[in-house]
Amino acid sequence: MEQSVHTGRGGYMLPLLIALLMMHALIGRAFAQAAPQLPGGGSNGRVTSGGSQWQEPRATLYLEMGGNAAAASVNADVVMRKHYFTRFGLGFNYRMPYEFETLVCDGELVAMAGYLFGGEASSLEMGIGTVVDMSTHYRNAILDGNNSRFKPTGTLALRFQSMVPGAMIRLAYTPFFDASHWRNWCGFSVGFSLRSIR
Repeated sequence: MEQSVHTGRGGYMLPLLIALLMMHALIGRAFAQAAPQLPGGGSNGRVTSGGSQWQEPRATLYLEMGGNAAAASVNADVVMRKHYFTRFGLGFNYRMPYEFETLVCDGELVAMAGYLFGGEASSLEMGIGTVVDMSTHYRNAILDGNNSRFKPTGTLALRFQSMVPGAMIRLAYTPFFDASHWRNWCGFSVGFSLRSIR
């Protein structure tokens, strides 16, 4: 079973990336057209890709369902120089121990860094980081056979917003992996971006 996961995962990565790029182009175009334009060529609440405000660090707060914490997380990220971002989150995963009849929630920390391709209205997000399992039952959690508190994870996401400051939505492929295991996962996020943190 595990061998089939290893040999098969490369086969769908290229179609997945192509599909995400197509969605990015189509939805990003719709977001850009939806923003109200100002007489000077800019738009109400938006900043142009060459504008000084877009160059300043900006923060986004968002809730992710599924995703890099497995069940749900509250996150904050900071984008520097338009493209580079760091992210920290607090979330949880759930499990059902054999000796209990109810679900047990385990706390987790998420830390990631990555790069945003694209402009302010839409971007393709790529990042890598780790999930830190804060529970005492971290063995085999998220990844079968993983006995470490640290579970490497990545993200390949589409990120959209037509206004800064304004609402942000995000669709993400968020796999978990280590040297010998791979688990496919995904997430959906909604949040709010601030104009600048300076």
